Amino acid sequence: MTLSLAEQKAIEEKRRHTRIPFNRPITIYVNDKQNTATITDLSLHGIGFVCYAPLNPNDRIEVHFEVPEDQKLYHDFQFKAEVKHCIDLFPEKHIGVELETPTEEYIELFDKLASA
Repeated sequence: MTLSLAEQKAIEEKRRHTRIPFNRPITIYVNDKQNTATITDLSLHGIGFVCYAPLNPNDRIEVHFEVPEDQKLYHDFQFKAEVKHCIDLFPEKHIGVELETPTEEYIELFDKLASA
């Protein structure tokens, strides 16, 4: 069976937005329970992270993380998100979430990281 160019492209690129490698600790809240995780990558509308929390696709979570602004200050980001995928890495899971509404500040952070 021969795939069309469009089908080949769809297989190669399933993501709608560019992902940028990123390594920061985060806190996630699932059903009012706090869990720690580590961001692996971020995009304009989503975040990938690894964690031990038992998450499933369509779960609603809250994500909190800080990014240094200068030598002494940190900027705190907080989002509501929906789990889109969970990949078992044993014992951790890689979780991909879609942000409900990326803020202007988050978009600025993403643009800054993407241009670096």
